[in-house]
Amino acid sequence: MPTVGFTAMYLPGGGADCLPLQSTSAAFYVVRWSKNQSKFGDINLTWSAKNTFTAPVFAPMGLDASQDAFLIRIKKPLQNRLG
Repeated sequence: MPTVGFTAMYLPGGGADCLPLQSTSAAFYVVRWSKNQSKFGDINLTWSAKNTFTAPVFAPMGLDASQDAFLIRIKKPLQNRLG
Protein backbone atom coordinates (compact mmCIF):
# COMPACT_ATOMS: atom_id res chain seq x y z
CA MET A 1 0.00 0.00 0.00
CA PRO A 2 1.50 3.40 -0.96
CA THR A 3 2.37 5.73 1.91
CA VAL A 4 2.78 9.50 1.92
CA GLY A 5 6.48 10.10 2.43
CA PHE A 6 6.57 13.66 3.73
CA THR A 7 5.33 15.90 6.51
CA ALA A 8 4.53 19.60 6.16
CA MET A 9 5.84 21.59 9.12
CA TYR A 10 5.02 25.12 10.28
CA LEU A 11 7.31 26.82 12.80
CA PRO A 12 5.98 30.13 14.15
CA GLY A 13 8.51 32.94 14.53
CA GLY A 14 10.16 32.87 17.93
CA GLY A 15 9.25 29.21 18.37
CA ALA A 16 11.29 26.05 18.59
CA ASP A 17 10.60 22.38 18.03
CA CYS A 18 12.54 19.37 19.28
CA LEU A 19 11.98 16.37 17.06
CA PRO A 20 12.11 12.79 18.37
CA LEU A 21 15.10 10.57 17.64
CA GLN A 22 14.66 8.68 14.37
CA SER A 23 16.14 5.38 13.20
CA THR A 24 16.34 6.78 9.65
CA SER A 25 17.98 9.94 8.37
CA ALA A 26 15.78 12.97 7.77
CA ALA A 27 15.82 15.39 4.85
CA PHE A 28 14.20 18.82 5.00
CA TYR A 29 13.24 21.31 2.29
CA VAL A 30 12.56 24.92 3.34
CA VAL A 31 9.53 26.28 1.51
CA ARG A 32 9.28 29.82 2.90
CA TRP A 33 11.08 32.46 4.94
CA SER A 34 14.66 32.63 5.98
CA LYS A 35 17.43 33.01 8.57
CA ASN A 36 16.42 30.23 10.92
CA GLN A 37 18.56 27.60 12.64
CA SER A 38 18.70 23.93 13.44
CA LYS A 39 20.84 22.00 15.86
CA PHE A 40 21.74 18.37 15.20
CA GLY A 41 23.77 17.09 18.12
CA ASP A 42 26.69 19.54 18.39
CA ILE A 43 26.23 20.99 14.89
CA ASN A 44 24.44 24.31 14.32
CA LEU A 45 23.03 24.95 10.85
CA THR A 46 21.54 28.19 9.49
CA TRP A 47 18.99 27.73 6.71
CA SER A 48 16.77 29.88 4.52
CA ALA A 49 14.09 29.55 1.83
CA LYS A 50 14.75 26.97 -0.90
CA ASN A 51 17.49 25.22 1.13
CA THR A 52 17.63 21.46 1.52
CA PHE A 53 19.41 19.91 4.49
CA THR A 54 19.66 16.53 6.17
CA ALA A 55 20.00 15.16 9.68
CA PRO A 56 21.82 11.92 10.50
CA VAL A 57 20.31 8.84 12.13
CA PHE A 58 19.62 9.10 15.89
CA ALA A 59 20.74 12.74 16.03
CA PRO A 60 18.93 14.97 18.53
CA MET A 61 17.19 17.54 16.31
CA GLY A 62 16.11 21.02 17.31
CA LEU A 63 14.57 23.58 14.95
CA ASP A 64 14.56 27.27 15.97
CA ALA A 65 12.59 29.84 14.00
CA SER A 66 13.32 33.53 14.40
CA GLN A 67 10.79 34.10 11.57
CA ASP A 68 7.80 32.02 10.50
CA ALA A 69 8.97 29.01 8.51
CA PHE A 70 7.36 26.31 6.40
CA LEU A 71 9.34 23.11 5.83
CA ILE A 72 8.77 19.73 4.24
CA ARG A 73 10.32 16.76 6.01
CA ILE A 74 11.01 13.88 3.65
CA LYS A 75 10.47 10.48 5.26
CA LYS A 76 11.69 6.97 4.52
CA PRO A 77 9.04 5.85 1.93
CA LEU A 78 9.76 8.88 -0.25
CA GLN A 79 13.54 8.53 0.21
CA ASN A 80 13.26 4.94 -1.04
CA ARG A 81 11.25 6.07 -4.06
CA LEU A 82 13.73 8.82 -4.95
CA GLY A 83 16.70 6.43 -4.68
